[in-house]
Amino acid sequence: GSAAGSGNLNARQLYVVGGSSSSRITAKGDAGVTVWGEAQLRERTVVFSDVPEGTWYYDYVYAAVSAGVIDGMNSYEYAPESGFTVAQAVKIAACLHQLYYEGAVTLENDPELWYTTFVEYALANSVAGSKYADMSVSEFNEPINRRDFAVLFYNAMPSYEYEAINTVESIPDVAAGSEGAEEIYALYRAGILNGMNLEGNYQPESGIRRNEAAAIVARML
Repeated sequence: GSAAGSGNLNARQLYVVGGSSSSRITAKGDAGVTVWGEAQLRERTVVFSDVPEGTWYYDYVYAAVSAGVIDGMNSYEYAPESGFTVAQAVKIAACLHQLYYEGAVTLENDPELWYTTFVEYALANSVAGSKYADMSVSEFNEPINRRDFAVLFYNAMPSYEYEAINTVESIPDVAAGSEGAEEIYALYRAGILNGMNLEGNYQPESGIRRNEAAAIVARML
């Protein structure tokens, strides 16, 4: 191809990096980058076209993705406003648990039913409760509510990690003693969760978006 006089690469162009030096190349998520000779590709960072700088979730998304806990919808889209299914939430909680205890995420999709590996791990390590053992495929593909999401994520790390940094006496729509209340209150006090509005409502029965999930993962990390 022709020389990249502007400093920008186009398709099929060659870029030469001098010896004992480095270069950073930014390309679309579906671009192919070939490295040969004595050079090495040290790092390839995903850049999502739908996570622009300046958004409140920008840093959260890239922190969660770089840790290997959460993936994009594909190599160039994160879909920040989309929701999470039960299966997807279990996967992330399982990955977070493994990262915390083992230092890396090595869990992979099951070739037959992709989430089986993560469900089995989550059940074996008490990340997911017994109700997940009997769920059908259709139930795993349903949207997860914010209450169940909080419980899964709380179980991903030991309780002593949730040191209280906030004083939270009450959450308007999460009654003390109700299902998931203990975990939600602990995550509020630890600064991992916050309210959906000025009144501090958590909206436990509503769905959770992918940008919100990334924020929770990043704060836990």
